[in-house]
Amino acid sequence: HSLADSSKAANTTMNDFAWERRPLLIFAHSTDAPLVRDQRAALAAEKGGLLERDMVVIEVIGQQVTLDGQVVDPQANPSMSATSLRQRYLVAANRSIVLLVGKDTGVKLQQSEAFSTETLFTTIDAMPMRRREMQE
Repeated sequence: HSLADSSKAANTTMNDFAWERRPLLIFAHSTDAPLVRDQRAALAAEKGGLLERDMVVIEVIGQQVTLDGQVVDPQANPSMSATSLRQRYLVAANRSIVLLVGKDTGVKLQQSEAFSTETLFTTIDAMPMRRREMQE
């Protein structure tokens, strides 16, 4: 039940993730950035862990935004444009950074190199909401 089937990616906004998903935002100027390569590699091996933790991956690379691999059309969805997302999270256009956003919409982690899935999952699994999810 990915939010990113192409019809939903067109209209999804960051607000739609509140209390539902944990976005991981990857900001970079190009796909050549080591951060992008390293973060993609770390996540590729852990698709199940991402799903289990209700995570979505949003890449903001230059002017292109993808949601779980689906390109978001900034004309159809201006709130998910690269410019809007950079403004919302105060990320300069030339900056490479990864942000983990919680279901409460707050930024939980941010750093300028790729996160290991161990760091991401340990942080998420320690969150009160996630602990409740694991008990249910």
